[in-house]
Amino acid sequence: MDKEFARLLHALDENGMADDTIVVYTSDHGEMMGSHGHMGKQMPHEESCRVPFFVRLPGRKGRGETSDALFASVDIYPTLCGLAGIAVPKHCSGRDFSALMRGDKQFSSAEMVFLMNDKGPADRMEVNTPTYRGVRTGTHTYAVQLDGRWCLYDNDADPYQMKNLVKDPANKPLMEKFDKALIAWGHSMGDDFPYDKALKSYSSYPSV
Repeated sequence: MDKEFARLLHALDENGMADDTIVVYTSDHGEMMGSHGHMGKQMPHEESCRVPFFVRLPGRKGRGETSDALFASVDIYPTLCGLAGIAVPKHCSGRDFSALMRGDKQFSSAEMVFLMNDKGPADRMEVNTPTYRGVRTGTHTYAVQLDGRWCLYDNDADPYQMKNLVKDPANKPLMEKFDKALIAWGHSMGDDFPYDKALKSYSSYPSV
């Protein structure tokens, strides 16, 4: 894959297109491949929701720069608009990160990004694809299923997400903060996820 992607970049250089072409390498999802006892995608775990996002901008070629900003798939469209100098359409719900990618150190990233999956009729043959809503912050992953709070991981202390903290009373204030953010996000998106019912219990679905 590295070799073939290098061919693409080389072709842009050879044809004089590199100076006006934005190159993006990413993926729409990760893959569980047996981690936590799950297969496929559509999970809140790092193996599924954390994907690469590399971008090469005209005029900023050189040594690679990295950022810890929380960036979600929904942000790709408005960010590419910003990088291309095009107005972001009003229907876009993501954020424009173009200023950050151009080196603006004052850019303020979001505190969290939202995760979701709906197990609809098309998913009936899929394995381990529950309906849930969740958040990924700089330190934690949290998710709620239809039948209750499902998982809470401290990704700094537990990077492999082996210890589910969702039933630890000490984490209730943190989960309530995430619940409030999820409900507000759901309302803004017209989402009908039944938080009133789900937040009254803990999910019986396996988390590890």
